[in-house]
This record gives sequence, C-alpha cells and structure tokens, in this order.
Amino acid sequence: MSIKSTPPSSASPTFSATSMAETKRIFTFLLRFIAFCTTLSAVIIMISSRQRATVLVFSFEAKYSDTPAFKYFVIVNAIVIQ
Repeated sequence: MSIKSTPPSSASPTFSATSMAETKRIFTFLLRFIAFCTTLSAVIIMISSRQRATVLVFSFEAKYSDTPAFKYFVIVNAIVIQ
C-alpha cells in the first residue's frame, strides 16, 4: 500500500515567481518613469524661469544662467535624463 501525495491545486490564490517578477519589473519601470518626468520638468523650469525683485529703487533680475551652480545643475540633469 503506497500513499501518494497530491500537489496543491493551481486554483489557489498564491502568486508564482514569474508574476512577482513581472510585478516588480512594472513597478521599477513606473518609478524610473516618474523620476525621468520630474527631472525633465526640473530642467525645463530651471531654464525658463526668471524672477525680478525690486529693493528700494534698484531692480534685479535673476536667471538660471547668472549662477554657475545653476548652469551645472541644468547640464547634469540634462545628461542624467538621457
């Protein structure tokens, strides 16, 4: 007399390794896409932004190209999103 064990039925609600890998791949892609979009928007905002301030009788205009750190930031972000 031999006792055979039966494997668990495939109707159980457990995830297989392939579906977990697929979920992880989709989630990773979404995170990378969100990072890409936010970096691209940061570059566009940095390049197109201007600000004018008036102190007493003096008027100052600030642009991204006035400061080398902002130029570096825009260039590095443009390289990173490629």
